[in-house]
Amino acid sequence: MDALIEAAYNLDSLPSESLEPIHVEDWQNSLTQHRQDQSAYRSLAQKVYLPSARGKHKPCDFTRGNEEDDDNTIMAVTRLGEQSVTTIFVQRTRAGLILPISQQAIDLNKSPDLETVRALLEHSARISKKRLVEEIIKLKKLDTWTSALLKHCRCVELDATGKAQIGKWELSLDPQRGIVINSA
Repeated sequence: MDALIEAAYNLDSLPSESLEPIHVEDWQNSLTQHRQDQSAYRSLAQKVYLPSARGKHKPCDFTRGNEEDDDNTIMAVTRLGEQSVTTIFVQRTRAGLILPISQQAIDLNKSPDLETVRALLEHSARISKKRLVEEIIKLKKLDTWTSALLKHCRCVELDATGKAQIGKWELSLDPQRGIVINSA
């Protein structure tokens, strides 16, 4: 049993000669992808490396220097994972903007009080689809969202039909499935 376990985890071992060529090719492609992933992870680990606490360092050496302290920066320091963005959905109606689920009227031109901040966050979701996240992050932050709770959130406005176009993606909210993302 030990030999089989060692063989499974020994990446330098060659595949069995009894494997069909298609499986050997698949094994080689998987190994190449694994090595590329490991290289990328090592590179990322070097980027988020923190120095020894015993050396002579400035406080910014431990806090990622001048980078903005948002969820993605914290995530980069603490774990490997996909970048994401907290997205708050509002919907345009004839009467103005509302929160899609509660139907509460919302005014994005004034700074929200704590009750409104809570309502906004109840209509939020984290999106982690890489290219879509990049497009959502490009959306302008609302100047009126001065609350620390909304600092890194982006607002997506749905039209009267409940859809929004962000780059090449169409976003909509579905009561059963949540956020529906379709490529245009």
